[in-house]
Amino acid sequence: MPTLRTTTASPPVPSTANTKSGRQVDSIRDLHEARHRLNNVKNELGSFVSLLKDESARRTDINTSTRNVERCLLPALDKIIKTMEDLGKTLAPIPALKETCDALERERIRMLVDHRHKRKSADVQVLQNYVTPAKPSATDNASKRQRTTRSSTQSYSKIEHICLPTPKTGTYYGVREAIAIIESSTNEKSKERGKLIRKLIEEGLVPCKKTTIHKYLNLSKSGKVIENDEWKSEGGQRIMNDNAIDTIVDGLED
Repeated sequence: MPTLRTTTASPPVPSTANTKSGRQVDSIRDLHEARHRLNNVKNELGSFVSLLKDESARRTDINTSTRNVERCLLPALDKIIKTMEDLGKTLAPIPALKETCDALERERIRMLVDHRHKRKSADVQVLQNYVTPAKPSATDNASKRQRTTRSSTQSYSKIEHICLPTPKTGTYYGVREAIAIIESSTNEKSKERGKLIRKLIEEGLVPCKKTTIHKYLNLSKSGKVIENDEWKSEGGQRIMNDNAIDTIVDGLED
């Protein structure tokens, strides 16, 4: 009969948090522990992938590994994320630094993710670029310069009082969520509404063009229920591209 192994708690690590340097040492120690736990997760995911590729693998083994992912690996990742957030506050207690980094992440997602991609989720696309950064083409650079120039001349002074909530998905607003924010925060045909829509787009809070948002705003205004919360564009061949339509909309709003 096999010997049962019993698990014991991790040995206590003496705290040195009585001084500033001691708290930094504790934080760095926590950072290295999180690094080791990430390595554990990586090893287990590698084993799980190998098991899925094995055509002779037993269904019970696959089910066991699936439960391990759900009950152990995912909670471990949640704890590591929380640890990283706490360490950021401890090692760099700078006001609004987290909000600034979150805004940069939304901009990164807006620049990198193609939401029309059917086989790669937004998370996979971001991770793929993190592992192997894509070299920007001349067209990408020109487009980025154009967006930067336009953004630098854009004034959001009249909508600074609008407090944008964190997207429910953690990445960007769904259709109903975005429309509710726009309608409750601004008046129809006001300059503030146009500025808010541009802000949502430029900060990567909605994965679409202004024309798509105006389409859903018109649906809501007419009393129709927006049933699908995913951003999708459907229809036949376009007569004008989004840039041309956005130019016309800008002229009407300004």
